[in-house]
Amino acid sequence: MPMMKERTVSTSTTTVRGKTIAHLAVAAVISGISLPSLAQQTESFGDMFSSAVSETSVDLSLRNFYFNRDFQDKRLDSSNKLPGTAEAWAQAARLDLSSGYFADIIGFDASWFGNLKLIGDDNKFGSGTLRENPKPPKNGKVLKDQESYNKLGQAFLKARFGDERLNANLKAGRMFIDTPLLNDSDSRATPSTTQGLYGEIEAYGLNLYGIYSDKASNKTESGFHSYKNDKGDWNVGILGATFSLENGLALHAATGKADKYLKQNYLNASYTLDMGSATSLLLDGYYQTSKDDGRYYDDELDTKLWNLASRLSIGDLSFLVSHQRVSGEAFVSEWGGSDANGLVTWNSVQYLDFNRKNEKSWQARVDYAFDSFGIPGLKLMTRYVKGEYKDNKKLNEWERDTNISYTFNNGSLDGLEITLRNATVRSAEKGNSVNENRLIVNYTLPII
Repeated sequence: MPMMKERTVSTSTTTVRGKTIAHLAVAAVISGISLPSLAQQTESFGDMFSSAVSETSVDLSLRNFYFNRDFQDKRLDSSNKLPGTAEAWAQAARLDLSSGYFADIIGFDASWFGNLKLIGDDNKFGSGTLRENPKPPKNGKVLKDQESYNKLGQAFLKARFGDERLNANLKAGRMFIDTPLLNDSDSRATPSTTQGLYGEIEAYGLNLYGIYSDKASNKTESGFHSYKNDKGDWNVGILGATFSLENGLALHAATGKADKYLKQNYLNASYTLDMGSATSLLLDGYYQTSKDDGRYYDDELDTKLWNLASRLSIGDLSFLVSHQRVSGEAFVSEWGGSDANGLVTWNSVQYLDFNRKNEKSWQARVDYAFDSFGIPGLKLMTRYVKGEYKDNKKLNEWERDTNISYTFNNGSLDGLEITLRNATVRSAEKGNSVNENRLIVNYTLPII
């Protein structure tokens, strides 16, 4: 990791390389250096501070989130009934501070997340929208409190170095991370975040990055917790690289390890062919492996997954087909503990990941933007995914998703986004057949 030069600023007097302004004034008289040059040094400090402040931004993001998941068959735990419907409605707020860079090198970012309960009955828990605390069973039913919460979701130092040819960025603290092998989820009212170090170097189209994490905080948790189980705890390390060419070819490779727990590898190659007349063809392929790394993992694991997809885009319309296969045990992408890591493939959709033991799945998807109808901001996505697997006998599952979203592009509501997400899922596994609806309203207001 590149070392940052030490800069010291006293609370009473400004110091330059360990000497006060008064000391430098005496030296100036003796050596013939004029005091205005010292004042210029002091002013440059002020200029650097003013520049950092002028580049600082504060945004308030509001998210109104309604979630309803209706289970189509009974779910039972060891002795009590689980809810037949999971439901919650919440109003979330997120305050993001992003500072400029002092001396064009170092800065600080922070985010506060708050989530207010509007609806959340004890007997309809399980949506992942509100914080849940167990209650004693009543009339043979499992109950949990659904509660409001708030937390300091992000707080990290950031630093940047380099020039036009080579750039390096470093982050240290609690942050939102979005990489294939370690990623945070923003699928509910507030996102999960990760504690650790993140660094990247970019030059000539090649981007190298590294991640070290010792703790994570799930979507509704206030604290950050170690990756652990009843056998021990561990840290997660990731190394990755991306490379892209002007001809449309892009590559992404990554490897990750949690010592004595899990190892994962990831490879993605994509190629976009520009066919002219607002038409393009995307060819996209994924290959991933997941293997246990020792005694902290409960069972032996050695599994592979690959996914191939092709998408044809013609103006505002696109068609996609995707095929995914798992070879070996059910594919595992989570690092354990409070981690909310998700599988990054085309067939990992709203509810199912289609990652069961030796599962094969197909997807057909259509996207359409209504710009040509004179309704810019209105978008539609619908997809159907079907998977087959064996558990003593041949079984199957399928999911149909439809997303409709509208973003206001002018007037007082400019930037307001409304999204309706519907999922219908049917599975041979008991408790996994659901009808689900989510209504999400997002609005971001710049404060500074």
